[in-house]
Amino acid sequence: MSDRWYSPDEHWPAHPKPWWRDALSEARKANWHLVVFAGHCWGKVVCGRVGSDRCEKLIFSTARAGESHAKDLIRLIRRCHHAGLEGGGLVEASRLLDGAQLLLDAAESCLEADADFAAAEDLLEMALANVTVAEALMKDGARTVADAAALLDEAVELESKAHAEMAEARARAATAGFSASVLATAPNLVGEAAERIDTTAVMVGPRSSAGTGALHDRIKALRERVENLRSRPAKT
Repeated sequence: MSDRWYSPDEHWPAHPKPWWRDALSEARKANWHLVVFAGHCWGKVVCGRVGSDRCEKLIFSTARAGESHAKDLIRLIRRCHHAGLEGGGLVEASRLLDGAQLLLDAAESCLEADADFAAAEDLLEMALANVTVAEALMKDGARTVADAAALLDEAVELESKAHAEMAEARARAATAGFSASVLATAPNLVGEAAERIDTTAVMVGPRSSAGTGALHDRIKALRERVENLRSRPAKT
């Protein structure tokens, strides 16, 4: 049995490990090629460039730390600049920035949810304190208990809102291709967005490059959002 090459337009065989399947899907979308080996090693992927300096990575079936190696492949794909902005390069740069924007939107939702969860917890503590006072003093007990019930209703409403915000954050992260194996917290989402922005900046090159002004403006604006989100204090 000989090695088998697959172009990005062909259907690729499925790897037995889910993290490699995700990475291979990313490679295929980026117009890389796959070769499946006849021997022990499962195969390798290579970028579309012809020459000795092309990007490539071996893929094993059961190697230790396989998930980490799969993430390395995704980083390699996103940092590969051989295609430049010709062909699908401009589309890929825009796709990365679109994903980064979604991830930052998701991070915003996470921070809002965290703040609402914290506020709901404060209201619950106030409600319990009112009930304790009513039980201890008995005077104006009914009014105090009513106040506690109002606080409890407000806390439940805030908690429901926070759950909806977290669901929205997870949906946006999934749309952006954020790994389901990584916890969708604000720091993780912002970190992934920053990595995609940096990858795009390498692809685009200096501002003097023709036709890249709009991309540079987006990169600058998204980097400012990253810094603003990182500077926001966490609500606990």
